[in-house]
Amino acid sequence: MQSTVIPKSVCEKLDSRMRRFWWGARDTSARPLCLRSWDKIFTPKSVRGLGLRRSYDINRALLAKWSWDLISGNSSLCFSMLRGKYLRDKTFISVSAFPSDSLFWKAILALLRTRVATLLNPDGSWNLPKLHAVFSQADCVLIQSMHRPRLAGADRWI
Repeated sequence: MQSTVIPKSVCEKLDSRMRRFWWGARDTSARPLCLRSWDKIFTPKSVRGLGLRRSYDINRALLAKWSWDLISGNSSLCFSMLRGKYLRDKTFISVSAFPSDSLFWKAILALLRTRVATLLNPDGSWNLPKLHAVFSQADCVLIQSMHRPRLAGADRWI
């Protein structure tokens, strides 16, 4: 789950299985008695929910963690190998995917492209209100100090 983009339909099936397990449904034909709304179960504990997370969100968060560790300069062996194979002398934000790259690398890049593009203005500068809405003050300072790629062409899904 942390190294592959799982399609939304598969994530929904995983959530369905989790729901059936949670409500104690042993027979697939019988409908279990649901004592609480599933949306309430996915609500964070801080707002009186049970704190379970949707598979789709977990999958995206785990892939985003890889991106963040590459950007922030994690020096573990795994990240050193990724930098050596895919980045060489480029920055993580400016690198593009090639057809021969692994599905894992393409997934990280695709997630980065879709998320970073929402935080940039059309001229390529950071959209500060959106940046501060998503990140803490300390993270905003770090993000603003990073090199931004020049935007070539329209934003698109990879």
